[in-house]
Amino acid sequence: MKNRIKKMSFLFALVLCLSLTACGGDSKSAESTESEKSSTISPLNDPSEGLGDSDIGGTPADFSMYEGVWLPNEENEYDSMYMEFDTDGWWVIVIDGEQTDNGCLYHLAEDDCIYLDSAMDGAIDGGKVTLDGDQMYITTLGSFTHLESEENQEYDADAEVFHNPISMFEGTWYFDNDLAATMFIVIDGEGNWRFYQHASGDPEATEMDYGTLSYNEEEDGAYYADSAMYDNLRMRMYDQDEGVIVWNEDTFYRIDE
Repeated sequence: MKNRIKKMSFLFALVLCLSLTACGGDSKSAESTESEKSSTISPLNDPSEGLGDSDIGGTPADFSMYEGVWLPNEENEYDSMYMEFDTDGWWVIVIDGEQTDNGCLYHLAEDDCIYLDSAMDGAIDGGKVTLDGDQMYITTLGSFTHLESEENQEYDADAEVFHNPISMFEGTWYFDNDLAATMFIVIDGEGNWRFYQHASGDPEATEMDYGTLSYNEEEDGAYYADSAMYDNLRMRMYDQDEGVIVWNEDTFYRIDE
């Protein structure tokens, strides 16, 4: 009887040890799994982490000065292209109405510089960003001008309508590319215009109308010519080509005398 009790006590102790070992193993496994999950979160996957996280090697910084739409200064093959930043430094690149890349800015304390982090890890990734007023230069992308600068007030990124600046039309425009034409238009750098006409062979031209140019926000390269001489008179002007405009239905050419 005593031997049977000893054997039962031994078996009970053995079962208890095995149970405690199994529980300890499950706890360690759960901690390991949780650790692996937390290590996969990066600032690009979790916006609540903010910028300057150690995942991209950055330090906290103020990126609010980059906020807005930036247009490239160099000519390119696209109909439209712009780069847009929010106040926290998150950015997107939109080409011909399609988002082609996105990411965030980050600051490195070692050299006190701002860099571009791309979610696509493409050729632009890691570009150094330099800001000078309304001008921005990215080593891997080129130079940009902020939308709110005077040069770019005519661009509407949301509507994707593009106009050349009105200041580009400064000069004297002759009907049918003829210096002796009976009609010509003089436009200054502010978009103020004057329409002249004279009889053939008569060197003295008469001012027939005058007014100001404005942008037609619904059509690429289209402008309004509002008359200040006649009430409710609005004409259309189109930027047809370099040095060529269409005024209502007539074509005028800029000629440098």
